[in-house]
Amino acid sequence: MRGSTLMVLIDLVFHYGGEWIRKPKLFYSENLIHKWEGYDSDFLSFIDIVTEYNATLGFVGVQQLFVSVPCGKLYEIEDDEEIRTLLSLVNDKFDVINLFVVEDCDLYIEVENIIRHKVIEECDLDVNVENIVRHKESVLEVDESDSDCYNSDTGNEEVSDYSDYDSEELEFIAKERKSVVNEQVV
Repeated sequence: MRGSTLMVLIDLVFHYGGEWIRKPKLFYSENLIHKWEGYDSDFLSFIDIVTEYNATLGFVGVQQLFVSVPCGKLYEIEDDEEIRTLLSLVNDKFDVINLFVVEDCDLYIEVENIIRHKVIEECDLDVNVENIVRHKESVLEVDESDSDCYNSDTGNEEVSDYSDYDSEELEFIAKERKSVVNEQVV
């Protein structure tokens, strides 16, 4: 745990609406992001993150929660103790937390737990550098050859602009997802 009594503000970036690409290396083919900016890290809890995915972003359930550390490696978080481990890594270069989940209906992904992560500087260099999340800017860079955002037939990039998404639109998408799920259940 941190020994400081100062309030530490972090930004949380919830990645969703994409899909997990498992081969050749694991990465998330991103579609949308949702942010909590200037969040007091002392109040961060596992259940709050899961609730945000379920209630606000329209997930049916969260099977696994992952965080990406600055070198791009993903670690699993399963409870509040592991949230505290994550927060012990926060510093002026790592104050934007990128979160990813696996929904209940998706296949389990084998990822190392955050408890086993020692220090940010000791990140394995065995990561796909073309798919590193830039934490300070919260931008996911994906190599064109690995991305659905590049049309190899025409050679034109298809770039998504997330700046047009607002909370009303996110709320609409969440309600739409829930209604589709409810229609499938009925």
